[in-house]
Amino acid sequence: MNEITKRPMISILMAVYNTEEFLPTAIDSVIEQTYGQWELICVNDGSTDNSLRLLNQYKGKDPRIIVIDRPHCGTCAGTRNTGLAIARGTYITILDSDDKIEPTYLEKLVTRQQQTQADIVISSLCFWDYLNNKIYGSLTGLRGDVCKILSGRESFTLSLHWQIGGIGLHRADILKQLTYNEIGWVGDEYTTHLLFLRASRVAFCNANYFYRNNPNSITKKFSFKNFSIVTTQAMLLTLIRKNNFKGRFFWAYKEEVFLS
Repeated sequence: MNEITKRPMISILMAVYNTEEFLPTAIDSVIEQTYGQWELICVNDGSTDNSLRLLNQYKGKDPRIIVIDRPHCGTCAGTRNTGLAIARGTYITILDSDDKIEPTYLEKLVTRQQQTQADIVISSLCFWDYLNNKIYGSLTGLRGDVCKILSGRESFTLSLHWQIGGIGLHRADILKQLTYNEIGWVGDEYTTHLLFLRASRVAFCNANYFYRNNPNSITKKFSFKNFSIVTTQAMLLTLIRKNNFKGRFFWAYKEEVFLS
């Protein structure tokens, strides 16, 4: 068996809602990947602009692109679960429809996974000022160290304050058992923490994911849905207690959540 046949299928989940301006950049960054064993599952969440038309145009050009049109649900978690249900990949990664990835992104993630046999490989998150086309910061590895390999519990504790990123390559079988949590607006964030807890090994690599600084993004706007963050934090407190983290750690996080 040659090296190519050993390389796993990667399912890329993309939730789409009214991002026609940015969609071509996001999808083109997938098509330009040096790693070809992928499927891009684009789930249109009831967009009212030309997003669906653009998606279907790309679908006609590349059979690896799958388009699902669904009524608007308003959460990334619900939209991603629609795509997750049909994903065929051994590993899952996400790409928001207003972001992009570098051409060697998938290649680097898969190579690192095969080197480390990690359940999760975290990429470098680059904060992208697209108006000026500049990178104004990044979150890479553990304090810049991409050689570090962590246990799931170590990764979970570090992720509570986002000392490490959460975007990268995840084992599909673990994610499909959990699915993205649809309780509240940021339930998918809770799932990211839970995935760390379920992993045995977490590795890092310098594959660059470019997070667009888009002030019109749904995640940048104030909404009463923002108060669901409190629900997510309460769920995390329960998770901390049930998984037998030290009492001091639990009470410190609880104090931070409710007194900050």
